[in-house]
Amino acid sequence: MSRGVVSAAEYRWLACRLTEALTDALRVAESRGDRIPDPPETPDS
Repeated sequence: MSRGVVSAAEYRWLACRLTEALTDALRVAESRGDRIPDPPETPDS
């Protein structure tokens, strides 16, 4: 990339790595969200 030109293969590699990173981030967020208890229900006044 130092030459200022990025090939299609490099863009594809980058897109795959970004997809993997976002998939991992979503998996962690969902896992942590599953551990958060639901708030207790309060009757409406």
